[in-house]
Formats: sequence, structure tokens, C-alpha cells
Amino acid sequence: MLDQSERSSFFIRIINRKIEESTRELEYLIDRKMKEKTLIKFFLWLILLVLCWPLALLALLLYPLVWLLLLPFRIIGISVKAVLELFKAIIMLPARVLRGPSR
Repeated sequence: MLDQSERSSFFIRIINRKIEESTRELEYLIDRKMKEKTLIKFFLWLILLVLCWPLALLALLLYPLVWLLLLPFRIIGISVKAVLELFKAIIMLPARVLRGPSR
């Protein structure tokens, strides 16, 4: 017969195993979606290459430059999101404290 602590640790191991399996499945699906998007972009670029090769080559050369120009905006977006999450955490702190420890 299992006592209370052994039973709870048993259930915790089962839950952790299920979480790991779900995480692996989710990572696989995300990876598959990214590969599909990349493949679609490549085929669209090949179609553009066949239809209008100068435009396709221009797009191929300009893509890194556009990415570099947009990089500061991504960094600003990440920073703003972090600050807003901090404000949210500060505002929600009293409610979390009053709620007490989770069971």
C-alpha cells in the first residue's frame, strides 16, 4: 500500500511525463509548420524567378538589407512588451498575494 507522499510523487511523475510528451509533440508541430512555410516561400520565389528573374534576384539581394533595417523595430517591440509585462506583474501582485499559496 502506498502512503500519501509516495502516491503524490507517483502522480507528479505521471503528470511530468505527460507534459514532456505534449511539449515534444508541440515542438514537432511547430518545426513542421516552419518547414512548410519555408518550402512555400522557396517555391514562390522559384515561380518569381521563372516569371521575372531580375525581380527575383533583386528580392534576393534586398531581403538581408530590409531585415537589417527592421531589426531595431523588433528590438523596440521586445522591450516594450517586457515593460508592459512588468507593469502587469506589478499591478497583479496584490491579487496574487491575497490569493495565498496554491495547493
